[in-house]
Amino acid sequence: MFVQDLFFLGSGKALLVPRDTSSSSVLPLNGEQRRIFEALGQGWQWDSVISELSPETAERLVVLGILRGYTDTFSLSGPALALMLRGDADSKPLTSITTDPLSAECLAYVARMPLSDVNSVATRLYLFNHSGVYQSDILSRATQDIGRVLARPMGQFMEVPPPSFNPGWHFFSRTGQRRKSRREQEAGCKVYISPRVHDTAECLSRLVELLPHLQCSSWKIGRGEYGIARADKICLYFLDERDGIQAATILTREMHGLTTQGIPFTHRFDCSGLISLGWDPPSPAGEVDESNVTSWRNWVAKKMATGLLLARGSQSYPLSPEQSALWTIKLLGIDPTSWRVENPNFWRN
Repeated sequence: MFVQDLFFLGSGKALLVPRDTSSSSVLPLNGEQRRIFEALGQGWQWDSVISELSPETAERLVVLGILRGYTDTFSLSGPALALMLRGDADSKPLTSITTDPLSAECLAYVARMPLSDVNSVATRLYLFNHSGVYQSDILSRATQDIGRVLARPMGQFMEVPPPSFNPGWHFFSRTGQRRKSRREQEAGCKVYISPRVHDTAECLSRLVELLPHLQCSSWKIGRGEYGIARADKICLYFLDERDGIQAATILTREMHGLTTQGIPFTHRFDCSGLISLGWDPPSPAGEVDESNVTSWRNWVAKKMATGLLLARGSQSYPLSPEQSALWTIKLLGIDPTSWRVENPNFWRN
């Protein structure tokens, strides 16, 4: 049974309303369970509550299929994911999930690292396939070539100063472009271009010529040698996903012949992974501080890092660290075989 809604009744009881047609039921709660349900109903921060769950409470919540409240928070911890990953009330075994080769390689590589905290694992996942093996003279020459391309007129786009919290980019915004609303962010997407370092200047040159035909609201390219060595070195932002897909189609055709570096955990648009898509979470309502807004790959990496560490921390855990990470993201509503959001209203849930 998966819970659609829950009402704390007081006097140590909670009313569970299932998603299916089965009847509601009243659950007697002990003191620990009551605290969990009060937190769920009142929107408290989960970190301190979940960390104190006893095995008995966790087992009780698993049997009842109470998963929804945990998937709605951006602060999923190990015990919360354990509830999700252990399945539904029938305890059906979890099947193996496949993903694209680059994402699988990334997960396997990071799973072998002796890291023990979520942020460190998430950072490694996020930065995987950074071209640090390039010789400095190649990076230096590529940076100079890119600088010459960036000096060209950009038509309707104007370079704007990078935000203080994210200085490693050249940002370009369409002249007169207003700030995106939350609804526009939900409807939009981003298109990545991931050429190898030695092809980046040529890729950028072609992109500048194509900009008049692309309906992007803004775009960016990594700054300096470090910026162009990263996998997600070029990114275009679109207010409407349909415009993003149209642009990806054009870019796939016009970037033919360039070598691919590749970005894990993105929706591969062409065969090689040179062009791929992502969907940034919308900024919270009323959010002014942009440093609090996360990106698609940051969000995915943080969630998978939690699942990976959960499996690695227990010898009796039924999944490998890689499978635990993939199941974590799948249960949150993202298909790890295609890296697409399965529910069109995902960010509103």
